[in-house]
Amino acid sequence: MSTTQPRYVFLSSDGILHLHDEEHAAQHGKHVQTSLTDGESGFPIVEGQGIR
Repeated sequence: MSTTQPRYVFLSSDGILHLHDEEHAAQHGKHVQTSLTDGESGFPIVEGQGIR
């Protein structure tokens, strides 16, 4: 289920891109607002491709 709320991304120490709401992303340090959306899996959709 994708969302229309503003989304924020951060990179974890192991290099994985995480997509969350601002409050959760801020708990992990540096984060930026993004136009990416999350797919049914909860992972970001990048250039039309999501993780299944």
